[in-house]
Amino acid sequence: AAAGGHQEVLPKVPGYLEVEIDKLQARLVRRPKRAEVPVTCEVQLVVEYYAAR
Repeated sequence: AAAGGHQEVLPKVPGYLEVEIDKLQARLVRRPKRAEVPVTCEVQLVVEYYAAR
């Protein structure tokens, strides 16, 4: 299924993951660094929000 002819459209696998497309499995091989994980928020704003409570 996933190992078919559409692998070129799959996102790039980060270095901290090991992916087996044919088995539809993924494994975390190491703890990612903060810079490697895409964040969709401002971390500092979250810290400030919870620090004020």
